[in-house]
Amino acid sequence: MQAPHKVRMSPFSFTSDFAFPPATEQELHETETILGFRLPPLLRALYAHLGNGGFGPGGGIRGVLGGYGSSGTFENESDETILKNHYWREGLVDLKSYANQWWRSL
Repeated sequence: MQAPHKVRMSPFSFTSDFAFPPATEQELHETETILGFRLPPLLRALYAHLGNGGFGPGGGIRGVLGGYGSSGTFENESDETILKNHYWREGLVDLKSYANQWWRSL
């Protein structure tokens, strides 16, 4: 078993204009429960402090429950369907393609 990674956040605070506010601890926990694994520490910190997806390269990083790419944004699938069918792979980050037509995992 790997030792947990520590993520250090900068001591300053900032605001962002992202469409999705930071994910709550409950949203992060529920997502990890459905996935069956913990999110990578840096990705988890970005969700908790920056925004719940929609930022980053390409069309943006997929959010956790209630975030970018979840039910009601532009997908026809429910949050739990996306997560339970493991469209999201452990240790990878899902990015929307530049053409916004496909998710790619890195």
